[in-house]
Amino acid sequence: MINVYSTYLILLFLSTAVTLSIAVYIWRFFWRKKQVQSARAFAFLVFAVSVWAFGSALALKSSTPANTYFWEQFKYIGILLVPTTLFVFCLQWTGRDKNMSSLKYALMYVAPVLFIILIFTDPLHHLMWKEFHFVSFGPYMFDRVVHGFGWWLLWSYNVIFILGSIFLLGSAILNLRYNYRKQATILLVGILFPWATNFAFAFNISPLLVDITPSMFIVTCVIYLWGFSRFQMIDIIPVARATVFSGMKDPLFITDVKDRVVDMNKSALEMFGLKESEVIGQPVQDIIPEEFGIIKQAEELKEKRMEVGVQIKRNEHYFDVKVDPLHDSHSRISGHIISLRDITKQKRAEKKIKAALKEKEILLNEVHHRVKNNMQIISSLLRLQSSQIKNEELRAVFSTSQNRIRTMALIHEILYMEQDFSRLSFGGYIKKLILYLFRAYNVNPNRIKLKTDLADDSLNIKKAIPCGLIINELITNCILHAFPEEEKGTIFVSFKAISGGNIKLVISDDGKGLP
Repeated sequence: MINVYSTYLILLFLSTAVTLSIAVYIWRFFWRKKQVQSARAFAFLVFAVSVWAFGSALALKSSTPANTYFWEQFKYIGILLVPTTLFVFCLQWTGRDKNMSSLKYALMYVAPVLFIILIFTDPLHHLMWKEFHFVSFGPYMFDRVVHGFGWWLLWSYNVIFILGSIFLLGSAILNLRYNYRKQATILLVGILFPWATNFAFAFNISPLLVDITPSMFIVTCVIYLWGFSRFQMIDIIPVARATVFSGMKDPLFITDVKDRVVDMNKSALEMFGLKESEVIGQPVQDIIPEEFGIIKQAEELKEKRMEVGVQIKRNEHYFDVKVDPLHDSHSRISGHIISLRDITKQKRAEKKIKAALKEKEILLNEVHHRVKNNMQIISSLLRLQSSQIKNEELRAVFSTSQNRIRTMALIHEILYMEQDFSRLSFGGYIKKLILYLFRAYNVNPNRIKLKTDLADDSLNIKKAIPCGLIINELITNCILHAFPEEEKGTIFVSFKAISGGNIKLVISDDGKGLP
């Protein structure tokens, strides 16, 4: 039997070392991650277990009643902190902590602190233990006690929090999705295993003289570590975010570093007609059709976002596919989140708009074409009519009207060739108009020269037509009156933007000038 207790003592020290190491590890790598708040509670929980195990080990190892009594009191610091912290962890992990505040969390620890004070002052009031005796067994010393009212109150308080934790995880198993049900089951098993031994010891069912609960937490830690490595329960996506994740309308997949699916939401399952139990752990390439462009190693994608069109149930659908990396506590890529945003409605609406714009372009094109042709017909009729007129002054009037009509027709001719019907590249229009007028009046380019400074600025058609008519009048006036009796000269035209959003148009010549 002594060998049994020697082995148990080793297990207690081992439990202390293991739980303390896990607490330090989680504390170090998760404490600053505010989005993984449950990791903090879990770190504190494991630390409280290490205090419990350490106190139990030294109480068993002590050789005097005084030392055994002190370490028996000390271990209750861990015993009282474990159930409360376990409940806090389950609240945060299952997302039931929405109404919790720092003050409410602090109030939950008031009772454990008061119980600890009562334990260390028990010799004054004996509320915790009515009798406290010591039994020696070889090199080990054990306590035999008669529990007082305060101890049973303490035990009941702890039971309430343990049952509350079991209820939270049991609800998670019933209500959460497949992947998270597994995680909740792992947590629940980890709770039940050590507390079953604790209840056996409290009611004197255990054949041993000591409470083996703290050593059983080694098994709990092993179960939890396996769950964290297998399902990444704290690192990637805790259950506290499962409701938000599941409720998203866009199909979402979460993969590990080897591109195996570790989670997906309801929309993804419905879209591809999948069952979650058949998908977890499978390569994402086997789940998402090749048409979506998700290649084997998502981190190698140079283009992290793309639009794809695929056939789903004989209907064409369009998706905005986005791949984002997930990083672990060392800033290394630990997986990817793949979102498939359905943009089918937008793409169909876009196609309708493009079709409507195309029809409008064709209509406007036809309008400008017909207006240009009709004006050319009118210009041709004026030219035919003027050829029958022998009066030079009257013929000049017809020619002037013909040029004005041609000025407006030229605008519609240019717009007919443009893709943007709302605005006209006016610099190019000016040059074409002046060259037309030079040809219409048979201007000798060696006698009247043209110099231009034309910017590539635009005008809408409402401003282009009157400006074109003004230019027509001024250039015509220069050609006919600025250089009489075969004089030589230059016509200068400038068109450019100036400050204040205005445009400056200048037409000048070096001829005889105005009276």
